[in-house]
Amino acid sequence: MTDFTRDRDDQHGPLPVGFTTHSFDDTIAPVYLDQVTRREIDRWVAALLAQGVSHRNVSASKRVLSAILTHAVDCDLIPVNPAKSVRLPAAPPDADKSARRILTAAQLEQLYAHGPADPGPNDSPAKRAVLEVHALRVRSMLRVLGDAALRRDEVCGLRWEDVDLATGTITVRFSGDRIVKGKRVLPVGVSSKTREVLADWSEQSRLLGHAENGYVWPGRDGASRMNPHSVGQAVARALRKAGLVDDLGKPLVTAHGLRHTRASLFLAAGEPVVYVSAHLRHANPNITNAIYAHVIPNVHRESILARLEAEAPSAGR
Repeated sequence: MTDFTRDRDDQHGPLPVGFTTHSFDDTIAPVYLDQVTRREIDRWVAALLAQGVSHRNVSASKRVLSAILTHAVDCDLIPVNPAKSVRLPAAPPDADKSARRILTAAQLEQLYAHGPADPGPNDSPAKRAVLEVHALRVRSMLRVLGDAALRRDEVCGLRWEDVDLATGTITVRFSGDRIVKGKRVLPVGVSSKTREVLADWSEQSRLLGHAENGYVWPGRDGASRMNPHSVGQAVARALRKAGLVDDLGKPLVTAHGLRHTRASLFLAAGEPVVYVSAHLRHANPNITNAIYAHVIPNVHRESILARLEAEAPSAGR
């Protein structure tokens, strides 16, 4: 395929193909374009999966191959794209995903405390001032992600008019620049500490000249909506700084993982699913049940065992 992409205008006969996308060379011998069949692609897919390549990566490689073959069709080098009819087997249950990578309550507090980049003792006064502002911005964002379980787009769309510091509630009215409608427009509570940090950030925002009812965490210009990728990057940096990484140095969770963390901590503490569903702003509790099915049975089992243990003494009399 390398030769084809390099010499795609060559119209003299079938072009030799050496598949180079994700282990193509290891699983398929060099063939001519008109010899790439669905059967050959099926064999390649099966070989990659057998090697332990993730379903997601195999799917991505198949899309690349399909795009190349589509171009070959456009160049009249082959009559049809054989990859179009190839269907990958269903993805196996992802243990990591079903477990919903989350933080423990202690790790969440560790993130709040050590994630933001606070000034160092040797920093100049000017640098200290900049770092203190940035640390407060990140700390307030982390706490809202961890308490209110906001999605990235909801963080970007949050405005000060939707934050009630007096009651410690946040109403999600915007997801990015889209208006949230229906039952999902519900106020959700945050802890007193998060309310305190938000109040500090509100005051700092005013000193920075941000609009009174503008975005809580605006973009670089202080007025426009922040890019959702910036939320993920800020969370990743904070996790690394707090030492919350795996053996490969990868952050333990994503920004969305903080949402899963909040839901899982609530459920593990025995909060009713209907309450957790409302906090997550799911359309109905069935969605919450489906996503957190791995947590709920454990909670119910522990609750039942505790009830049985509590009843045991009276039953023995």
